Amino acid sequence: MTRRISDLKGTDPYALLEVSPEATAGDIQRAYRRVMREAHPDMATGDEDRTKLLNIARDVLLDPDLRAEYDRRALGVSPEPVAGPVSAWDAEDIVVDDTPPAYPPGRPAYNPYSQPVYTPPVYSPQVYSPPVYRPAPSTGVGLGVWALIAAALCSPLGGILGVVALLQNPKPEGANKVCAIIAVCWGGLGLLCCLGYLVFAVFGSTLSTFSGT
Repeated sequence: MTRRISDLKGTDPYALLEVSPEATAGDIQRAYRRVMREAHPDMATGDEDRTKLLNIARDVLLDPDLRAEYDRRALGVSPEPVAGPVSAWDAEDIVVDDTPPAYPPGRPAYNPYSQPVYTPPVYSPQVYSPPVYRPAPSTGVGLGVWALIAAALCSPLGGILGVVALLQNPKPEGANKVCAIIAVCWGGLGLLCCLGYLVFAVFGSTLSTFSGT
């Protein structure tokens, strides 16, 4: 907390601490501890208001700037004004020359009303060429449908066409993609049925041969 001289309320800090104006910081500290033993509120002779004034007096006298300011006030000496920066106008006399500048021979004097006339640039008209829209390349629409039809007639062939439709670039979209996926599933199911029938036929014939022997 910053102490101010006005917090002393007109009390002499030297008299409060019972020291002389020439006392050092060590003398002030020792005097503060000695007087505080008597003025502390916990003591029988203590006084809270006096304790506050003792703390303020110690802080003021231990601060070199506050102590110097208090000593000047006690002696009735006003603080010296702080010198500000010296301006160029105060450092030397500046002579303002109102004489217009001399122009070289053959050059006319400046006239603000005789400026060259602004000529806007001429822009050549440009012919607008509308963009040419080209149809998007074919995305293979229809191959998935053909794969589904082929799967209905021959499931393995439809499955192969469905795989080709899904792997083409660009990829199929919408109903074409759905038909291709169905054709692949249908073709795979038909292929499994064919393989199962073939395995059953082979094992059946092998079993019949062994049973006949």
